[in-house]
Amino acid sequence: MRGDLTLAVDIGTSSCKIGVYDRKGELLFAAKRDYPSFSPQPSFAEQDPKDILRNISEAVKEAVEQYTPHSFAILAFDTMLHSTIFIDREGNPLYPLLNWMDTRSAGEVEELQGEYQAHGFYFRNGVPLHTIYHLPRVFWFRKNKPHILHETWKVVAIKDWILWKLTGVLLCDYSTASGTGFLNLSQCEWDAEILEMAEFPVEKLPELCEPEHVAPLQDSEFQRETGLPVALPVIWGGGDGPYANLGEGMFHQGE
Repeated sequence: MRGDLTLAVDIGTSSCKIGVYDRKGELLFAAKRDYPSFSPQPSFAEQDPKDILRNISEAVKEAVEQYTPHSFAILAFDTMLHSTIFIDREGNPLYPLLNWMDTRSAGEVEELQGEYQAHGFYFRNGVPLHTIYHLPRVFWFRKNKPHILHETWKVVAIKDWILWKLTGVLLCDYSTASGTGFLNLSQCEWDAEILEMAEFPVEKLPELCEPEHVAPLQDSEFQRETGLPVALPVIWGGGDGPYANLGEGMFHQGE
């Protein structure tokens, strides 16, 4: 019989934080694991997705060991925004994760700025052109590492990739997708015109879902290492910034 505790995972930039909560929202237990960013060149900020997943697995295992595997009702996530991973059809990262601190595409931002503003893309995706978003990063890779784009099956965020590893389902929630610069906010779908400017096919992006989307935990390395039961409901969640606002009680328009 499944318990009533919530196991929450925050995928941060420099660490993951794990919390166990009861039905009243009281924090019962917390664990944390740190992981590094690397800067092999000036303006680069890279991370190893596998290292992030390994640290999450270790922290979750620590939490599970304080209770029993069947104490938990759900496993839920939130994530740092503006992460970019290029993966092949087997899900292998073709290049390290680019996090929000990576500014290598500053030149592309300058080159694209005029066209971006002329098309009024800000009024479609709600974001100014910046190095944290997918559009200039795609142009940087096309210019500097075209073989990566050629070999790419999907471009995903870190939470997309981790949840695919846990559930076998590859989706990006709307909250996380809004941090890519490719999402049309009013239509809640990948924006065809912005993708056309990027010369980037929509097929190389994951399908979209609500943050409330649920899929069962599959028999996987993560499941076996943590001891969590197969079929535990996994909730997609969203970006850490929006969720921090919800956590502060900002539920109404204007707050």
